[in-house]
Amino acid sequence: MKNSKELRDEMSKMFYETKAGTMKPQTANTLANIGGRMIQSASTQVQYYKQRNEIPSIPFLDEK
Repeated sequence: MKNSKELRDEMSKMFYETKAGTMKPQTANTLANIGGRMIQSASTQVQYYKQRNEIPSIPFLDEK
């Protein structure tokens, strides 16, 4: 995944796969945990730049 949009799309896909029974809940839980950590990491970067009154350039948050 190159950006947050791709992460959201993948997590949405996981939701439907779990709901349909084609993905084990344990696998979905593990992947969701990893996705959450990726989002938290980007959030930490944004907060750091905000405290320094800087405008961040974080490619993961670009939805191009």
